[in-house]
Amino acid sequence: PTVADGTIYVGCWDGYLYAIDAADGSQEWRYELGTPVTGDASVADETVYIGDWDATLHAISTAGDEEWILPSDVDDARITTKPTIADGVVYVNINRGIIAADSDGRQLWEFQGRRRWFDESSPAVVDGSLFVCGSVDRRTIDGGEEPIGWLYKVV
Repeated sequence: PTVADGTIYVGCWDGYLYAIDAADGSQEWRYELGTPVTGDASVADETVYIGDWDATLHAISTAGDEEWILPSDVDDARITTKPTIADGVVYVNINRGIIAADSDGRQLWEFQGRRRWFDESSPAVVDGSLFVCGSVDRRTIDGGEEPIGWLYKVV
């Protein structure tokens, strides 16, 4: 779950994102995503960002209204981790790569790996570099033409 401004946001296996009042436990609203959710939500600027098992990134206002959705065209992909927001860009791991979107839902770039490897952790942004970690590799990825900054193989 993610907590922001007294509200708990939690995506569930039933395909809904729930907003729960942290003070009394009452449901403020629920939003139908349509497929299971296993990753946490992120909240920034009164928008909740969450991904689903169809590898679709959703942006929902903190009032429960859809702002935009961004599906991935990567075959057999899922979003199972929490999106990361940095400098107005939303980064999300899909289990075969990374998607970067602006706050209006326009895809800025997409990186596709050759196999499943990104689904264990959320991205991190430090000094303008995006870091991702999977079960075998760690990589830095920038949005340019040559996205791989370096590779460190974990034994």
